[in-house]
Amino acid sequence: MNPTTAALDIMGIGMASIIAVMVLFYFAIQGVDKLLPYKEENKDE
Repeated sequence: MNPTTAALDIMGIGMASIIAVMVLFYFAIQGVDKLLPYKEENKDE
């Protein structure tokens, strides 16, 4: 394996792991939003 293909392999693993973490956080935030929905407070002025 030459250095160019090794660099591309490492880059691919890094990009895939970043996307996987972003997807994980997205679903975690969606789950928290379902459990604790936003309630708008009514302020009578």
